[in-house]
Amino acid sequence: LTASTLTGAAGSLALTGANIAVLGSYVASGSGGIALSNGGNTGLLTVAGPVTANSGSVALTNAATMAVTGSVTSGSAVTLGAGAGGLALNGSARVASSGGTVDLRSDGAVSQAATATIVAGTLTSGGSIAGIASLVGTANAIGTVAGVSAGGLVLTNSQALVVAGSVGVGASGTIDVTTTSGGVTQASGGTIVAGTFTSGTS
Repeated sequence: LTASTLTGAAGSLALTGANIAVLGSYVASGSGGIALSNGGNTGLLTVAGPVTANSGSVALTNAATMAVTGSVTSGSAVTLGAGAGGLALNGSARVASSGGTVDLRSDGAVSQAATATIVAGTLTSGGSIAGIASLVGTANAIGTVAGVSAGGLVLTNSQALVVAGSVGVGASGTIDVTTTSGGVTQASGGTIVAGTFTSGTS
């Protein structure tokens, strides 16, 4: 499927090898959720949204660059994956899986505007982030960070944060975590790999 803009509503959406430039308003009502593998787009995929999976998960990947400018919401899991062009959460973007998982993956960097928001029970990077992940949304509400591998991690959170599982940026990388309410706790089974780790409450 090739289209300049994709919008719609259905029980579920599953597209592989698509070439979509803009993903607009799309709602999936069934448990199949929304899965867009945009391998035919070697440029920018703009996720303008709102993209909502009422029962299932949302998984969006693009071969090159992805910019999220609207909302992407699922009750269970949201996965966003970009190529070497990186992943950007711009403006008032909102990526939300309250009580679920937000999985950010990129062959480049991941950036977030201070005005954008991530809401997640757990933040992870199942496919790793090659560059630095700078997640500085002042309204971020993340419960746990686990299974994150990146070139560096800068994270701002509006609530207490638990670091669990493996969180690593390499022996020369930096992890910088700031919470505006509550502290930062490492779970007993958590592993942190970094050249420098800093955390605080602002």
